[in-house]
This record gives sequence, structure tokens and C-alpha cells, in this order.
Amino acid sequence: MTVEEWMTAYLALRAPDLAPRTLEQYQDLTTRYIVPAVGSLPLAELRPLAVAQLLAPISAQHPRTAQLVHRLLACALKCAVAYGLIDASPAAAVAAPRHRRADPRWLDADTARALLVRTVGSRWHIAWSLALCLGLRRGELAGLRWGDVDLDKRQLTVSQQVQLIGGHIVTGPPKSDAGLRSLPLPASLAAELAMWRRAQRAPIGPNSYVLSCHADGGPVTPAAIGRALARDMERAGLEPINLHGLRHTMATMAVAQGVHLRVLQGLLGHANISITADTYSHILPAALRNAVDTISDSVL
Repeated sequence: MTVEEWMTAYLALRAPDLAPRTLEQYQDLTTRYIVPAVGSLPLAELRPLAVAQLLAPISAQHPRTAQLVHRLLACALKCAVAYGLIDASPAAAVAAPRHRRADPRWLDADTARALLVRTVGSRWHIAWSLALCLGLRRGELAGLRWGDVDLDKRQLTVSQQVQLIGGHIVTGPPKSDAGLRSLPLPASLAAELAMWRRAQRAPIGPNSYVLSCHADGGPVTPAAIGRALARDMERAGLEPINLHGLRHTMATMAVAQGVHLRVLQGLLGHANISITADTYSHILPAALRNAVDTISDSVL
């Protein structure tokens, strides 16, 4: 069995447990990087040096991609060991490529407010409001249906996401089990949603989409949301930022206001609190100082 044959078999074994977008990413990494470099080698003859030589040029150009390739190959080879195909994983002897995550960008409160003020009347205004107030992801915004919104109880449920996979719109569950969550709607945001529902031209029903901009009521793609934000930021004369930057803005302001990380984890739908803590560690020192100053002002 060659490395290529094993990677094909491994991905087929994992497919039922993987999100469609994740499976597509793994297949792409295999086709673009693993197969051309070591795919023809017999699995039993793959050595750590070959793995290191596979990763070196990728790491020089795209460290994050190299990290993902190493992770995928390491998991696949560990599985091969478990099935008795090889005695030891060659990837285990190769250090994972280092990747320094770029500092995330976010808006200050005045700029966030300016974006909303300058897009009032735009069909995308409600999307930026949802992202800035609730921290929804692109796919979650695209997948939000009117049946997930209870304006009377002022409650919004994140129950699915929309992804573009292989050129086709695919609707599925949120990114993780933690992504399935119910969020309270501030009164002002509930009022905006009510106004948008009255103004929306697409058919309105439980299964119609909140951000639908099509006559048939179908969902927009996450990429379309990203392009719309870029246009609105430019028209408002603001520095460009992606949709994740709006989500990050919401979380950063929450931490600065003293929102507990456990609460923020639930709002954002993070699977582990370590993800929340690592992502927003840049703002924690200031939040801790504010907390200490508040406590000391009360007792000193």
C-alpha cells in the first residue's frame, strides 16, 4: 500500500465524523501537498526525513498550511499504526512547524457604531448588527432562519450554518456541539430584526433565511457576506476588516466590560474555554486591572 492509497483510505474512514468543509480541506491538503511529495512511496518505507523534506518548503512559504499538513499526516500515520499497517509513525519524530498567529483585528466602539450608522437602510445592516452584538460567524449568519428567531421572547437560536463546498451551498450543524446555542436578543436588536422582517422582499416563513437576498428565499453564501462587508466598510470610509473581525470586536468589548470568560465562551460557541482565553489574552491584562481597581475602590 502506498502513502496515497492509505491517505485515500484514511479520509474515507474519517469522512462520517468530519464536517463537509473539514473533509474538503483534508482532501485538498492531501492532493496538493502530500501526494506529490510522498504519495508514491510504500507506506512502510516512509521515513521521518521524507516527512521533514515534505514540510520544509511549505513551511517557508505558508507556515500555517505546513502546520495543518503535519497534523493531518500525523493523525493518518497514527491511525495506520493502530491498524497494524506500520510499526511506528514517521511523523512522530518530526516537530510540528511553528506558526505565529497574526494579531486579530477589531474595531473600537466608535468605529463599530459608525459602521452601523452608515449602513442603516442597507440590506446588510442587520448582518453587521448581529455580528457586533452576538458575535455570529459568517456561516451562522448565512444559515440563520426566521424560525430560529423568537421576537416575542427576544431569543435567537444558532442551529445551523451554511458553507460553500465544491461550488455547492451546503447546510449543516454548527462548527461544534458548543456552536448550537440560544442567545438573548437585546431589545434594540430585536426591534431591528422586526423592521427587517417587514422590509424583506423574500418569502417569510420558518425556514426562510434572515439574510436572504434572493427571490426564492434561499441563503446567501458566507463569501457573499464577506464581500458585502468589504463594500460597506469602503463606502463608509473605514479601514477594511473581515466578518471575523466584527465577531472579535464583540468579544473584545465584552472582555473589556468584565464579562466572564465562561459566559463569553457560551456566547461565541467555543468548544473549550482555552480557545476563548487564548484568543482574547491580549485584552485580559486590562480587564484584570479594571477588576482589581473596582474591588479596591470598594474596600479601600
